[in-house]
Amino acid sequence: MNIGVSGYYGFGNFGDELFLRTLKQTFAEDCIFPFSSFLDISKVDAVIIGGGDLITPYHYNNFYFPQALSSYPTWVYGVGIVDFYPEETWPEEEVNQYRDRLQITQGLFVRDEWSAEIALKKQFHTTVKVVPDIAFGYKEPNYPIRFSNKPVIGVCTFSYEDFPFENVVKILTELSTRNYHIVLIPVILNSKNPYSDSGICLRLMEQIKAANPGVAITIADCNHDLDMTYSYIQSVDYLITFKLHPAIVALRKGIPVLCLSKLGKVKSMLGSFNLQQYMVDYEEPLQRLMSKVELLLSAGKKDVSTILPLIRLKEKIGDAELNSFKKMIRHQILR
Repeated sequence: MNIGVSGYYGFGNFGDELFLRTLKQTFAEDCIFPFSSFLDISKVDAVIIGGGDLITPYHYNNFYFPQALSSYPTWVYGVGIVDFYPEETWPEEEVNQYRDRLQITQGLFVRDEWSAEIALKKQFHTTVKVVPDIAFGYKEPNYPIRFSNKPVIGVCTFSYEDFPFENVVKILTELSTRNYHIVLIPVILNSKNPYSDSGICLRLMEQIKAANPGVAITIADCNHDLDMTYSYIQSVDYLITFKLHPAIVALRKGIPVLCLSKLGKVKSMLGSFNLQQYMVDYEEPLQRLMSKVELLLSAGKKDVSTILPLIRLKEKIGDAELNSFKKMIRHQILR
């Protein structure tokens, strides 16, 4: 089959590229490719829309739901509904556009209960199913990497305006005085992306070196390679992350994680493993942030080791759902 995948692809965003790579692994006998305006759409057999926060109910996005593919058998898989803005602020005309588009798809599979609740409430589809985040189904590269003989704290940032730069500098400077090696891991794999986090990582390193000239700090240059970035994340001893998918990658390896986030998708993921105490709003005062870092370092390893069976179960369910999804599409297209 020729399956076009529509989403936020080509910009180097770690979570989205991980979605596309996992689909290619799952549909190994088929031709999986990201949607492009240059495609010969007459040769497309099916469409998968997916990758992450593709349903933004405050603004309908034609980029994720291209009109050119609307007449093809389409499945929406593993997506989330963005909860950054309150439901009462969503313009009705934008929500209606999603409803009109989603109702004609073959299936709507979302990655968390909150997204399912909203999808059903807004009547986006008659059948809405919750499946594990597709990242739990990725076949891992397991590159043998070790950054340091010291314990390593990995950090995945973002480059939005509200990034708490000064507080992060203070936290990482403090940790650097305790014999930890700090590894900053950019997770935007395309330097041309306006939200590239490489610049933030460079600034952080400069400021931390100025505060502690003897610091052990590294920027893990991924060379735009997904599997290398994946392996960098799984080679640290602790992870502090502002993004969802690095947290999933670390937890699959049994690495303790602290998520600095406001988003429901992060809360939902951590809550599914009884790790909700390892999430904090990044705009909280420094003292509050530091207390969560101390929790990570003191109790993180024990807490994550306790819930490893839940992670393995999530992986097993994720694999089963992906295989079932593949069979569903193949049955409909190839019958």
